[in-house]
Amino acid sequence: MQLAIYFHATQALKKAIPCYHKVLSFKKGHFDALFFLGLAYQDDGKPELAVDAYEKAMEAQPLSTAVQINLGTAHQMIGHHAKAIRCYENALCRSPDNPTLYMNMGTAQTSLGQHDKAVRCYEKAVALKPDYEKAICYLYRQYQKHCEWKKAQPLDVRLDALTRASLNRGERPEETPFLNISRHADPALNRAVAHAWSHQLEIGRSSDAPVYSHDTRSLAEGIIRIGYLSNTFCDHPGGQLLHDLFGLHDRSRFKVFGYSLGPDDDSRYRRDIRAGCDVFRDVRDVDGETIAGRIYKDRIDIYIDLMGHITDSRMDVARCRPAPVQVRYLGMAGTTGARFFDYIVTDPVVTPLDQASFYSERFVHLPYTYQINSQKFPDGSTTYSRTDFGLSDFEFVFGSFNTSYKIDSVLFGTWMKILKRVPKSALWLMGGSEILETNLVREVKNAGVDPRRVVFSEKLPKAHHLARLPLVDLILDTRIVNGAASTSDALWMGVPVLTLQGAHFASRMSASLLHAVKMESLVTQNLVAYENLAVSLATHGRRLNEARSALAAGRFCTPLFDTALSVRLLEHAYLEMWRRHARGVHPDHIQVGESTPMLQKPDGVNDGDKRA
Repeated sequence: MQLAIYFHATQALKKAIPCYHKVLSFKKGHFDALFFLGLAYQDDGKPELAVDAYEKAMEAQPLSTAVQINLGTAHQMIGHHAKAIRCYENALCRSPDNPTLYMNMGTAQTSLGQHDKAVRCYEKAVALKPDYEKAICYLYRQYQKHCEWKKAQPLDVRLDALTRASLNRGERPEETPFLNISRHADPALNRAVAHAWSHQLEIGRSSDAPVYSHDTRSLAEGIIRIGYLSNTFCDHPGGQLLHDLFGLHDRSRFKVFGYSLGPDDDSRYRRDIRAGCDVFRDVRDVDGETIAGRIYKDRIDIYIDLMGHITDSRMDVARCRPAPVQVRYLGMAGTTGARFFDYIVTDPVVTPLDQASFYSERFVHLPYTYQINSQKFPDGSTTYSRTDFGLSDFEFVFGSFNTSYKIDSVLFGTWMKILKRVPKSALWLMGGSEILETNLVREVKNAGVDPRRVVFSEKLPKAHHLARLPLVDLILDTRIVNGAASTSDALWMGVPVLTLQGAHFASRMSASLLHAVKMESLVTQNLVAYENLAVSLATHGRRLNEARSALAAGRFCTPLFDTALSVRLLEHAYLEMWRRHARGVHPDHIQVGESTPMLQKPDGVNDGDKRA
């Protein structure tokens, strides 16, 4: 048993698990062996086997709170959230003041969409343990999504203190890189948090995990094998942006592999992406090391992670270094802080070169914008009027269709000032929940604005959303995290977007897109300029009409919506990455020029070197 625990402690799970089974072969119902076996299976990404071990452990000790908690966690890993809640409720009967139980129950309820119950659980966990860092993060996120700004403010202060304390101790904070980016446009702090998470991944890697070697071999079939991994190969904003990319790659130079972690929703986006790949693998239920092994066996030359540090991310794949060149693109708008990524695909607006010290990756600067677009027109079967959305009484409509967590109190206050200065105008927002709308209506009233001037609408399928966008006169972008797909959707439909350029990647995304459609005049540098320009555009029809006309005229001849050009520029970058690797040169910043000629075959290509 001691040997098994030693292997487990060193993350040598492939050795620990057989040892636990050996103990159980001598003593079938050994509680500790069953309990630790369940933990080992959880750590190894095999929750179904963990559930079996915990259930057998419960037969040995039916009253064990620890087993109930871990059994619930294993059920959550599988997606059995209702079963997880029952486990936590059973444990609460014996341990009613256990903050971990409330925390875990809250996460299960969040997954089931029971947000009110989840908030109460997180609040109870924090009440029982005021410095419960993880619970504070989850509670803050709920407040953020529902625009509960007054409740979020004291948590903001506590979370800052806890995150900085963890970083000062050299530990990984509970605050995720994604949450930190949404709270702070501070690239130095963003990198510190991301690095702490990536470093924890590196040191937590199993000691018996395979190590992959990469030489400067000749390329198979004379082409570069590129592998894209994402959980958005479906009807999702990420899939909507990407779905034309794969099929447009030059097959004389590249072979395209797709590794899908997301659902197969049989949408046209899913079908287009699958058809656009030479090889498409569904790896939803596969652990990170196995995915990495598959990538290595596929002999991927350049691996592109399309996620980063987001919910359900698979950074553990890149940690294994399954490919000689590893790249971050799209997904989370910021650095991974990881040593196992060589490059991040970006542009000079979102990441000026003077911000390079805040990134662990080397910049690949595309000349126009980092974002690829695969835009389509509405299907034409649906047309809308302002009457359909309760907007017919207003002469001017401002809109913002960004997710609610991107709205902050400072920005919302500016929006209210804009409404006061523009009579007979409305602000059209995405609703989503009764609590969100109630909270925002309260803020509208507190600002002295008629709440009827803020109109909420539900989320619609992409084609219907595109069809309603022209009803908006001017999109008001969010501040700390800009729109990305939502901004390009509006620009595609000819609707101007007003943005405020911030200090980190996430707060500069819309500025990048506006530069790519030659609408830099809509990029402001402070809130006063943002407010004044919004009012000016709304009250001087000629100025707004000029912006709309310029956007309409340039939409088809500017780089933002030239998907084929975006693919070609990405390919230039991939070819240069491979040149450097083949020469044994360390990764460095790559600048893809506006008129970069198509590169010759990169070093290491051998037309006679064929591989299956």
